[in-house]
Amino acid sequence: MSAFNLLHLVTKSQPVALRACGLPSGSCRDKKNCKVVFSQQELRKRLTPLQYHVTQEKGTESAFEGEYTHHKDPGIYKCVVCGTPLFK
Repeated sequence: MSAFNLLHLVTKSQPVALRACGLPSGSCRDKKNCKVVFSQQELRKRLTPLQYHVTQEKGTESAFEGEYTHHKDPGIYKCVVCGTPLFK
C-alpha cells in the first residue's frame, strides 16, 4: 500500500494494532504480535466499500480526490482498520 493510499485511510478513532492493515480478513503475518483479527464480514460492516477495497483487496482510490488530500487539522491520525496511530 502506498503512502498516498494510507493517508486516505486514516481516522481519528478506533484504537487497536497496525499489523492487521492491508491484509485479507485483518489477519496478521506474525501471530505473536497480532492484537486484532477481524472476519471479512466484520470488516465489511465497519468499513465503507472504498475503505474495504483499499485495505483488504489492494485497491486504490482516484488521485487527489480523497477526503484527506488537503486535510491539515492537527491531531493523531490512525489506521482505519486497526486504529494504530500513523502520524501526528
